[in-house]
Amino acid sequence: MRALLKLPIVLVTGLIVLASGFAAWFFLYSGDLPQLQSLVPVAPGFAADSCTSRPIPVIPYSAIGPNLEKAIIAAETADSGEATRMFSLQTARWALCNFHGRMLHRQLKVLRFATQLRRKFTTPQLLTMYVNQAYFGDETYGIQAACRHYYGKRPSELSLSQAALIAGLLKAPAAYSPTRHPDRARQRRDQVLDQMVTAGAITAEEGEKGKRDPL
Repeated sequence: MRALLKLPIVLVTGLIVLASGFAAWFFLYSGDLPQLQSLVPVAPGFAADSCTSRPIPVIPYSAIGPNLEKAIIAAETADSGEATRMFSLQTARWALCNFHGRMLHRQLKVLRFATQLRRKFTTPQLLTMYVNQAYFGDETYGIQAACRHYYGKRPSELSLSQAALIAGLLKAPAAYSPTRHPDRARQRRDQVLDQMVTAGAITAEEGEKGKRDPL
């Protein structure tokens, strides 16, 4: 009987030791992380893109607009879970774009840095940092530059269908380019509109109306 009682204690102790060992290895192997100050700020202005060394325009969260925010959340989280996790991962990948170590080493650094970002920033802040540095095709970086390039508008001025197209570019800017592959761009835009309907961000009628809009 005593042996049976001791078995769960031994198992729990072993799991704790194993988990502690893995955590220690994870933090040691992932190494130093970028400084949070090096990230694209959430305040308006310009920032240097660490991947391209070019200045990119930065807009605040309030300038993104509800249509674009809903489209980006639907497009980026349809297959990947909740928004905070996805935006922190994307921001961490960007911040570590110049790291040239082994794949496992890089992935561990991304995961650790993403965890740090989720503790430090809110979902709107992470969304803002992500879209301010993201690549949208046609040598266009940042959400403000993308909206002006494709539609000549500010982000907050986009219609639902336009917001869905811009958000759809995040997955594969070259493959869904409206200037080079309009058919693919339309399919991707309509997919994002469907995802917005599924998420409850827009009505089915709004989604169908958006699909009838020209690119």
